[in-house]
Amino acid sequence: MTELSPEDRAAIVQEALRFKFGRLLEWARPTILHPFGPNNLLVVDEYETRLEYTKKVVVDALSEWADEKLLKLSGSLKERRRLADEEWNALGNPAIQELFSLQPGPLAYGFGHPSLKADFEYWGKMPKLTIYETVALSVGADPAAFPAERFYVRKGSSVARTPCSRNA
Repeated sequence: MTELSPEDRAAIVQEALRFKFGRLLEWARPTILHPFGPNNLLVVDEYETRLEYTKKVVVDALSEWADEKLLKLSGSLKERRRLADEEWNALGNPAIQELFSLQPGPLAYGFGHPSLKADFEYWGKMPKLTIYETVALSVGADPAAFPAERFYVRKGSSVARTPCSRNA
């Protein structure tokens, strides 16, 4: 019977977390330098809390496992083979899958999110803009982040529906 050191146990738990959570382990709330406009930061806060809680549940559960079971888990992870252990397979899976689908999008942070930043040099060269592009640019957001198809237009409206295209 092999006894694992605390460092070895911690390394196996980290390896298991990387396997279970994948890119979720790298998720971090972006730094918004100039937040403005409507946001949904409560959703971001809730997501961050749920992610940390789910990681803690998995770490706590794995910390209770016997050394032999952790070694078996580590071996199967290194060999990229599925571990036939119901406890491992069920550990956090529904919550983790839900976290993948609930990741907050850029708009949850308001219009200050870096991925929504408008390229004013590009848009300033356009001969004309649609109402959609004008509205997006007026709040500093890239119109490409807000496709016209997502906007509701009243029946019979005279609003132009053909936005300028970066690919044209």
